Amino acid sequence: MSRAQSSLQAAQKAGAGDADPVDLEFARGKYQQAQTALNDGKNQQAADLAQESIADSQLALTKARLATLRGQIRTQTAENARLRKQLLDDAAKAQASSAPAPASSASGVEELPQTVLPSPASPAPASSTDAMPEGQ
Repeated sequence: MSRAQSSLQAAQKAGAGDADPVDLEFARGKYQQAQTALNDGKNQQAADLAQESIADSQLALTKARLATLRGQIRTQTAENARLRKQLLDDAAKAQASSAPAPASSASGVEELPQTVLPSPASPAPASSTDAMPEGQ
């Protein structure tokens, strides 16, 4: 009986009242029935009911632990998503700040860079196209 009582208390402390109230109530009911059977001198029936109470308590305890772990997983998953977003945002900012800024003009159209070539030392030679009359 003391083991059944300990199992019932452990399930209650683990939060089975919130996570699995049905199985916890089954465990309480079996425990009370076991006490009644023991008081009536029905020792074998009391032992059987106590074992059923233990089983129901352990089930409720396991479900309470599972609910706790699922809550921790949800919390950690949300934190991981937040950190992933922050990392991607930081990487995008770093990439944007390391890229050269585009040149802009007053019209808002980007201008190509201008290259200044040196002046030739002598004039360019005449080509065969220079001597052709217009219209040909």
